[in-house]
Amino acid sequence: MQRRGFPFLIAFLLVFFSHLLCPRESRSDGIRLVGGYDLRFSDTTTTEKTTGTVTENETTQFTQRYELEVSKNIFPQLIFSGGGLVTFDQSDSTTNGVETDLDTRTLRPFAELRLNTPLYNAGLTYRDTEVKDTGTNQPTTRSFRDEYIAVLNWRPVGYPRFDATYTRTLTSNEPETLDRVEDLLSLSTRYSWEKLLFHYTYIVEDSEERVTDFETNRQSHFGKVGYGNEFFDRRLFLDTSYRVEYSTTEFSGEGSGVFPLTRTAGISSLDDTPEDGPALGANFALIDGNRQVSAGIDLGLDGDQTTLANIGIDFGFPATV
Repeated sequence: MQRRGFPFLIAFLLVFFSHLLCPRESRSDGIRLVGGYDLRFSDTTTTEKTTGTVTENETTQFTQRYELEVSKNIFPQLIFSGGGLVTFDQSDSTTNGVETDLDTRTLRPFAELRLNTPLYNAGLTYRDTEVKDTGTNQPTTRSFRDEYIAVLNWRPVGYPRFDATYTRTLTSNEPETLDRVEDLLSLSTRYSWEKLLFHYTYIVEDSEERVTDFETNRQSHFGKVGYGNEFFDRRLFLDTSYRVEYSTTEFSGEGSGVFPLTRTAGISSLDDTPEDGPALGANFALIDGNRQVSAGIDLGLDGDQTTLANIGIDFGFPATV
């Protein structure tokens, strides 16, 4: 996957000017600049008592960190901020005369535009992360992650509130074993009227694995109606709600996918002839997550080797597993 050099150029200039100006923190109007260094040494000798084997290890770790953030009010209600983070991690190790080293470079530029008004807020954000690893006797690897985020919040007085968020994430690496595109859209509204509260959220997630040609689509609906009141001079409180959740997951392309199923009950039966009944009975201990208390079924080499057992999970609807 080809990458343009613009993010790297930004990060390079960031490191250059950070090092040129000052390795410590300095501030001025709308500018934040931070630089730091961390150097660590370790020298250890380990002797294995049973064999007498001696292992000597010397390790040196040096980290450089540069961070720059600039903010500017373009208009009274429109704010731009941008900058980035650059880190260099160098690790050299010698174990019984064998030398190894690992160098990691991380670039994280970002840019953000925000609009704030009494009625609505909006924002656009871009973040980029690039990590390069180079080491002894291993190929150079790179990982990339780009995020694009758009946000809109509407706050009218006396009317339903509305929130919308869209996120697009691109993830890849070199050598290419991962090339993923993820899109997330979230729409939410909330409205209070008298003693009632109405809330609805819709989320759709699309994921495309380009290397394996596999796509996943998930859609979720969440609705809630709540009521709260007080009576008898605040001596009695009533709070109740009704909630509905519904979600779907679809797969397409080559490959396979995994998604969670909500279990409604555990079922089991201890029977020498389980094929002719009786029906399995409810056993909540199979799904409660408590691994300290027995569910009443003894399996394994130390268990009952003569009595047959049936165990299962009820999903509340027909399912293929």
